[in-house]
Amino acid sequence: MKKILPLAICIFLALASKSQEPINRVFPWGTWGIGPIKNKNSLNIYDPYRIDGYQIYFDWAELEPTKGNFDWDSLDNEMQIVADADIWVAVQIQVGPNCPEWMYDNVQKVYTTGGNDDGPYPYYLNPNYKKRYYNLLKKVADHFNNLPSSLKSHFMYWQIAEGSTGDEQPYKGTPVDSAYNIDYYVWQDFRHAAWDSAVAYAGPKREYRFLFNDGNYAQDLQYVDQKFPHDMHKDGLISHEYSFDGEKLYYLRQYRQLNAEPYDNRSRGEVQDIFNTTWWHYAPVKQAFALSCSAASGGLDMMNITPGYINSIFNDTRAADFYDKYAGLRRAHDGSVGFIALRDVPNFSDSVRFPEAIYGPVIDPTRQSAYDKKIKSIWENPLDSSARKYWLTMRTIVQYINPVRQKKIIQEFEPQGAMYSTEDQYHNDFGINMTTNWARFIRQWYPDSSSYGAWRIGPDSSIYGRYARTFRLQQNGKGAMYFVFNDSLVKKRDKIQVTVTYYDTGNGKWSMQCSEQSLKVTNTNTRQWLQKTMTVNSFVPNTLFQEQADFGLRYQGNDNTPFTLIQLEVLSSQNSSQETKVARETMDVKVSPNPNSGQFNVSFTAKKAESYSVYVTDESGDLYYKETKTGTAGNNVWNISSSKIGRGSYILHIESPTTTGSAKLIVIK
Repeated sequence: MKKILPLAICIFLALASKSQEPINRVFPWGTWGIGPIKNKNSLNIYDPYRIDGYQIYFDWAELEPTKGNFDWDSLDNEMQIVADADIWVAVQIQVGPNCPEWMYDNVQKVYTTGGNDDGPYPYYLNPNYKKRYYNLLKKVADHFNNLPSSLKSHFMYWQIAEGSTGDEQPYKGTPVDSAYNIDYYVWQDFRHAAWDSAVAYAGPKREYRFLFNDGNYAQDLQYVDQKFPHDMHKDGLISHEYSFDGEKLYYLRQYRQLNAEPYDNRSRGEVQDIFNTTWWHYAPVKQAFALSCSAASGGLDMMNITPGYINSIFNDTRAADFYDKYAGLRRAHDGSVGFIALRDVPNFSDSVRFPEAIYGPVIDPTRQSAYDKKIKSIWENPLDSSARKYWLTMRTIVQYINPVRQKKIIQEFEPQGAMYSTEDQYHNDFGINMTTNWARFIRQWYPDSSSYGAWRIGPDSSIYGRYARTFRLQQNGKGAMYFVFNDSLVKKRDKIQVTVTYYDTGNGKWSMQCSEQSLKVTNTNTRQWLQKTMTVNSFVPNTLFQEQADFGLRYQGNDNTPFTLIQLEVLSSQNSSQETKVARETMDVKVSPNPNSGQFNVSFTAKKAESYSVYVTDESGDLYYKETKTGTAGNNVWNISSSKIGRGSYILHIESPTTTGSAKLIVIK
């Protein structure tokens, strides 16, 4: 397990001291454990893993065995076991169905049907339950504020639970007695009041953070951002599945505060249920790696793993090791590494790649009226946040997708090996509102026009190959894929190392290109995933693709080669320490008009004249526009126009050696 070194703690505290907030600790990002702690041996299964911390589940029934009498010894003992392992501690007090039995002396028992736990649950709106629940929150807040120093120094966050386990709903399933149904908005008010109260009970001098479950569908995202901007989020969907409808929208949710303070607004999610499915066991380590790529690309800071997950992948640590390498890197200049996991998931709702004139309308024409009515009701509802409305809109598109269009797209990709399934994620390669490549700080130029997707390549026992890309060969027999490194990660004259993971099949010939260097490779048909590394002693940017790309893969002949992963590491820098080490200031970037047709103005205020990198990416990091501009001290307004930015939602990035900024960009051609 990963240890909390004294030097690291000093660095964390030094960074946090820049904040004026009372919470003054940077959280460590990466793999965490989760669950109850029975004894010291409970952590043994994590020994091969480099876990940063452990989130303890503890039942209210055990904490308050008799009414008004709290027994803290067991909880403190479990926290101490984790602290003694020298890793971070988090706590979730399980309420609702985990409440004490005495609660039911004057609170109704609720049984449910259709879920995975029929109860009993307490009726949450009963005044007696609410009184005892709020008393619990106050007692826990008081206790955590007065922990001994040995625990306080390791205590990271308290996740508030309100209903069914740590989920956002009160019950699993539907109450048998409809009298105990709880209206969605009534329950939302209940949760918000609980959060407000717990934070008030903890007071302004607490030395830990809260973690709130703002919902898989972002229903409480804006509430948490506005009320508790320096606390943390549970963003579970990105750790529950590695390919799901609405992935692009979910990634945008993760990226919404890229330029916030580096220790604010972080997120966690646990791996659950997916490893209990039949299809997971077709290729568990391959899918575990896909899950890690998705979580790292989507900006999940902490991923909690359980013994069940560990056993399902035969204690293979490689997926977790990969995730640890990239987790928590919110901005390129925060680290020295980047990756791109090559992937294609044909998106049924993408009207740019799949024009409606050829493939048919996105929405089923026979149900267009019902779709319009539902969308209208979503956006006219004054009770929902805009984040929830966007998510409900996406789910409505899923519900009303045109089956004729769907069939045409599936038939186009089936000859390439793509498969469609609504039950089996391992054998489903399509979706709605999907990202393309998974990436951090490396972007591919025009992935769909330069490469083909590939799926389930190589043995199912391999960690690689759930997704890949091959060259799209032109009529002249040539083919290439080009990539751009984030300018804040790697600079001119840096010493870098680029590693490509490829499937060694047939006698294919290809090459790696970077900084006017070339490394040629000839496959030897081992039918294994292999890696080839290129070291560049003095990086030169923009040497490829008409001076727009930093790295390339080129087809040289014979069989086509599948590629699944490119990793970049800056080994050393020849630039001045002032240029590479000083944190960039965040600037306010505005786009107008927004939405627009692909022509828009960008405005910002600069303190001095500098050279700026301007680029536009989608939520998965794929690059659609890039240029270098010179800014002047004071107000800057640039006009940008590009026919290559199709309809959709994007992120505009502007970076200089001393500043960074971003803004959402919506194109509605």
